Amino acid sequence: MTSPPEGHRVSARLTGGAATVVAIHTSEARYLPAIDEFLAARYPSSAVDRVAVPGGAWWLAKAASLSESRVRRFIMGELKPVREGMRALVDSQGLREVVLIAAQDCAWYRRLYPRLSPGDVVRRQGEDMFRARDEARRWTGRPIAISGHILTFDREGLVTFRTVFQ
Repeated sequence: MTSPPEGHRVSARLTGGAATVVAIHTSEARYLPAIDEFLAARYPSSAVDRVAVPGGAWWLAKAASLSESRVRRFIMGELKPVREGMRALVDSQGLREVVLIAAQDCAWYRRLYPRLSPGDVVRRQGEDMFRARDEARRWTGRPIAISGHILTFDREGLVTFRTVFQ
């Protein structure tokens, strides 16, 4: 019989305090180092919770684009854990800002919109971020700062975050 693995100790230590910022962004690994750096520079003294999913804020935009129909009620029912989670963040942790981050060449958007040019995909992401902002405001139920940014990169892979709204 083999013994259980000893585990892997890391140098990071847990920090105290609840997050005051939540970032909703893509889960694609290639973007995460740039997103980490952006959030650390923008919020150096704030704890930041993360919601990283394929397409980032697309899910909020999708919820916002549905009419008040039986389909919306069904999908919103399916999203109930997400809504409840956001409400818990807002209510119990003193959340003061939501940060929406889209990424140029996002695999989720390429899959959804294969016929759009890269520029049209980025425009679509910007439109979706405005819808996501409005839906996040509905979900929080109180005034809250929401900013939207698109991660872009040049041919050398140098990354710039462009602000869509603040």
